[in-house]
Amino acid sequence: MGSMKLNPNVGVAILVGGHSSRMGTPKECLKTHDQKSFLDHLIFEMEPFSHKYLSLRADQNYKAHGFVNIYDQYENIGPLGAICSLLQNCKTDALLVIACDMPNYNFKIAFNFVQHYRDQDVLVALNQGRKEPLASIYHKRILPLIEANIERKNYKIGAVIEASSYETIKISDPSKYLNLNTPKDYQDYLISLSH
Repeated sequence: MGSMKLNPNVGVAILVGGHSSRMGTPKECLKTHDQKSFLDHLIFEMEPFSHKYLSLRADQNYKAHGFVNIYDQYENIGPLGAICSLLQNCKTDALLVIACDMPNYNFKIAFNFVQHYRDQDVLVALNQGRKEPLASIYHKRILPLIEANIERKNYKIGAVIEASSYETIKISDPSKYLNLNTPKDYQDYLISLSH
């Protein structure tokens, strides 16, 4: 896994700070096909990155070898606040930001995506015509834009992407970008594993 050369200017961040209100239980603790938690699966898969971050709420405390914890300085405004806090504190020029509820996502997908990064403001994964903001790369130079949107109480990541100089990459396998939000989503995922 580690033999593939990664762009040293791109780190990776896993968002763990969501409240999982629709799921009703912390999504990062749900189990994958190999009985790892979703979070442990992604921590294992993203190990080859030299700069790795976990985005957490103030009341969370996860320890993962090689990962730096960055606490979200903005409460209850969703992923945009987490992305802002990450970009303010990371050591790389850009970050691949992924959600913790993507059990099929792996290092090979991340590596291939980072290979397409050419210093854009944002490189967005395009999944069947739909942008995937929580599997995309963000450059630090868009921090003023994010901060201005937060100031105006516009917390939509899509608004930041549209206002930036972004490019999209069509993804070839939508199943790898599966993300789970509700108990039914999780049940469907478990059923799919048994087939």
